[in-house]
Amino acid sequence: MKPASILVVTVNWNSGEKLKDCIKSFIAASKPCVINLIVVDNCSEDGSEKFLEDMQEQHDCLSLVRSSKNIGFGNGCNLGVEIAKLKGIEYEFIIFLNP
Repeated sequence: MKPASILVVTVNWNSGEKLKDCIKSFIAASKPCVINLIVVDNCSEDGSEKFLEDMQEQHDCLSLVRSSKNIGFGNGCNLGVEIAKLKGIEYEFIIFLNP
């Protein structure tokens, strides 16, 4: 049986430590499922963007999308799905997550 393929879209705005725990949990849980994680950063000012950049370099399953302004949770989720489509990411399920 083929493992489930899941797209997780989360929107970050100054989520700090909560975001770090969230990202690490999804990366650790990426087996046996295939998880692609897209994080839309809504102009965070708490330094969490640096953490996301570092994680993106270490993990192919994570994509960071930077928004030039805070577009809110719903629009951030929509942007994340659009980016997944543009990247050709295939998925069976989508999880929208607010860390």
